[in-house]
Amino acid sequence: MPEADPYEKTRTRLSKAIADAVAELDDAVQGRGSSDEAAYQHASWLTETFREATITTGQMRAALVLRVQQAGELSLARLGEKLGISKARADDIIRAAQGRRKERRRPV
Repeated sequence: MPEADPYEKTRTRLSKAIADAVAELDDAVQGRGSSDEAAYQHASWLTETFREATITTGQMRAALVLRVQQAGELSLARLGEKLGISKARADDIIRAAQGRRKERRRPV
């Protein structure tokens, strides 16, 4: 029996929230809905929030890749194969994780 995805509900809720936020902005761009200034502020907030989320989750993903490698004592080639990425990308991620162990960003 396949393992249940513990993050599926979160991804579904987040995807819906993002789609709703983008639709609101699209309405503003099309001349429907809020003022241009309010829509601009909303777009700016979304842009900054997504930027911070991208940075933070990228760092967390790198930390998890490092743990997967260490737990399985995997070579970079095997790690890349396991995660569906190239050996070079696995190396980049591992180097980033090792360099950022002490420099963790707070979640958004």
